[in-house]
Amino acid sequence: MSATFDTLEFVRRLEKVGVPRDAAEEHVAVLRDVATDTLATKSDLAEIRREMDARFAAVDARFDHVDARFDHVDARFDRVDARFDRIDARFEQVDSKFATLEQKLTFRLGGMIAAAVAFLAVLDRLLA
Repeated sequence: MSATFDTLEFVRRLEKVGVPRDAAEEHVAVLRDVATDTLATKSDLAEIRREMDARFAAVDARFDHVDARFDHVDARFDRVDARFDRIDARFEQVDSKFATLEQKLTFRLGGMIAAAVAFLAVLDRLLA
């Protein structure tokens, strides 16, 4: 990374405010060394931006892949939910049949008990 600046203009401005020429030149040398090693130029920033854009594009692609996998998992869960709904409907049918059978058995048992009581009453009269 390097930054450029007008060193001659920098020396002139320092001399203008009373800095001796040799001191002004040393200031320029120090500033140039610091600027050369630590300051980023517009092209440096543009390069970093391109690198970051490429990395973000790669991350976005990975998220798209993960999103697609989640969509696949969601579709599978939807199919499982549909199967459970069908199973629940079957259980409701079975429950309804059991309720009907229970009602029929209750009536039959009631009828059998009534018949048995009537039979015992007739038997009691006959034997008495």
